[in-house]
Amino acid sequence: MTPKPAGKTRVAVVGAGFIADNHLQALSELTWVEVVAICDPKQSAAEALGKKWKVRTLCSDVDELATLDPKPHVAHLLAPPALHEKLIDKLLDHGISVFAEKPMALDSKTCERLAKKAADKDLTLGVNHNMCFHPAIVELLGEIEAGTIGTVQFVSSILNLPLRQLATRQFGHWMFQEPQNILLETGCHPYSVIHAILGECFDARTRIGEQVELPGNKVFYKSWRTLLDCERGQAMSYMSMGREYLSSRVFVIGTDGSLDADLATGSVMRGRKTRFPEFWDIASNELDDAKRKRRNARKAFFDYTLALAKIRPRNDPFYATMKGSVRAFHEDFRDGVEPRMGAEEGKAAVVYCEKIWEGREDTVSSAKGGSGSKPSGKQKHKHGKKGKKHKKTHATPIETSSAANGAVDGAPAFTPQQRERKPKRNERVLLTGGTGFIGSHVVEHLADAGYDVRCLVRNAKYRPEWMKDERVELAAGDATDMASVRDALEGCKHVVHMATALQDDWESTKRFNVDSTEELAIAAMVRGVDRFVFTSTIAALYVGDMNENDVVPPDHPADPMPDGRSLYARGKVLCERILQTLHEQRGLRFVNHRPAVVIGPRGRTRAAGAGYWPTDNHCMGWGPGTTPVPFVLAGDVAEAIVSSLDADDVIGKHFNLVGDVRMTAREYVEHLAEISGRPIEFHPQRLGVAQGLDLFKWLVKAAVKKPGNDFPSYRDLKTRALRPQFDTSLAKDLLGWKPCADLEEFLEIGIRVPVSEGG
Repeated sequence: MTPKPAGKTRVAVVGAGFIADNHLQALSELTWVEVVAICDPKQSAAEALGKKWKVRTLCSDVDELATLDPKPHVAHLLAPPALHEKLIDKLLDHGISVFAEKPMALDSKTCERLAKKAADKDLTLGVNHNMCFHPAIVELLGEIEAGTIGTVQFVSSILNLPLRQLATRQFGHWMFQEPQNILLETGCHPYSVIHAILGECFDARTRIGEQVELPGNKVFYKSWRTLLDCERGQAMSYMSMGREYLSSRVFVIGTDGSLDADLATGSVMRGRKTRFPEFWDIASNELDDAKRKRRNARKAFFDYTLALAKIRPRNDPFYATMKGSVRAFHEDFRDGVEPRMGAEEGKAAVVYCEKIWEGREDTVSSAKGGSGSKPSGKQKHKHGKKGKKHKKTHATPIETSSAANGAVDGAPAFTPQQRERKPKRNERVLLTGGTGFIGSHVVEHLADAGYDVRCLVRNAKYRPEWMKDERVELAAGDATDMASVRDALEGCKHVVHMATALQDDWESTKRFNVDSTEELAIAAMVRGVDRFVFTSTIAALYVGDMNENDVVPPDHPADPMPDGRSLYARGKVLCERILQTLHEQRGLRFVNHRPAVVIGPRGRTRAAGAGYWPTDNHCMGWGPGTTPVPFVLAGDVAEAIVSSLDADDVIGKHFNLVGDVRMTAREYVEHLAEISGRPIEFHPQRLGVAQGLDLFKWLVKAAVKKPGNDFPSYRDLKTRALRPQFDTSLAKDLLGWKPCADLEEFLEIGIRVPVSEGG
């Protein structure tokens, strides 16, 4: 085992993704640890993380860590699972111990080999099975060890949770590449806990529930029900992803009692025998549980409040698991003992995954749906120059089970029509943001219109379904990397710029959205592109002082006072200003589109234009919700954008893109509730009340000096109500634009299909 370091334990963080911030925060609380380097091939990510946590040494490859003097004692390996084996091998070869994110590796044989290699080199290899350090699990394991419930006989684990990547269709993520990957990505959490209670898994019988068909003929299994025979008893595991309601529990039955750990609330309920009659047992246990729940509720409230006030360190349940796991590893490392979650535990969790996968039944539930179901009821429009006839075609949404996704039985379905494609134009378009919601529809419309489409994407290895077209090519890079932008512009006649990176502060918003847009436009001018088509938003306008009888013309100027607006709106306003200036002073052939509240396939049903959604089934309105919301279908927006590439007299023009079906926020939520079969409610709210709540939150943050706490702007709040009408005549005249005007068609494409996808 690695000798105890003489001074502080030197740590390198390998991988600068989302989870790295939690590791670094946990490490910052350990006085005997020093983070000496951050390693990631994407240097911009390493730089941002290094700046935040004051780590000066940045590397792009783990081989560089071996050249540091002195080199790190330990590397926290936070790279994607597919890279674990290669990177652990390299780190061990360099004499660096490893604390790896789960899973340790992709199969148990590799885990065994790596464990032996670490032991042979007298190095430590630990795995971050952080759920075992959840406060409720720590309490539960302590009770079991103390013999409170006697001998454990049975364990039941439930993990029912939302899955952001599934909801946002980020199918390039590793967990979607193979059906069994979700076991390693998420299943390792509950399986590591079951292993801690019952030991090794000998056999598993698995029933797979709903499945989701992904692009590329791939399948994602949403729910897994498994019976497990283990070393010290039996278990039942239920794991389901992409759900609306979070529930995570571990229930343990022993010879003399039971324990029920609720990981969502952090409470542990007990059932025990007493010396009194059975009726008193029940009352006594219920009273004890009520006391624990009250105590836990107070603790959760004060933990959050005091952490917000920076009187007490952050200690929410998720971070508590990370802090506990990281601390345990480094305590064991300093003491020169085997880590509590070491290579053997890492291997055991992978064995559970293998047994569960091997034990699945041949038949899979026919229920399909949820986020990602294919196809997406694509809305396709023909387009062209002014005066040309437009024809809409539709692909039929995949058959879905109402039990799976809440669809209403007997809902009308549109008859599929043959998609029409124009001959190739021999004109190439550079598109940014093609993996996004609206961008995905623009890709399809460009290809159908005959354009060769070059999509600038961060990950060229992942090709979504809508990009699997002979007319579509992928170019690796992003709008902030001018070298990749210049390469991607080669041979392109037009640019359609849609990429928007949502950020938490103005400095990052300006860098990733405003500055990158200016640089892209200048580079496009240098290359001599014919048209630079920009996708802005009606949020770039200020309409807070208008009422429902006012009309916003297409040439309405962007908000003259953007500093008090949201980061998103402020960024779009400045982008419009810059592009307008480049058009007027340097001849940029600029076209600007301002879509309104966009809904449709691949999108989310929680439309921000209807109100603020604190949860997915409650909408707090921007007012009474009785004025029409300017909805528009994503396919209609795409049609307008593509049409502006060859339409006459559009240079320098601004187009309001609002659909012809108008419904209020109340009506939208009512339709959404009816179609989804869920209890979704609209709550009218006066803007003054909303502003008061925002002010209260601002005061709390100001009291604790939380960074990035901008004063809530009532001016920004007023414009979110979107009360006036928007004049779309220019788009209809110059682009021949014909947005959806039929209510049933609108409901089918705008609500029913996204609901069937789990949006």
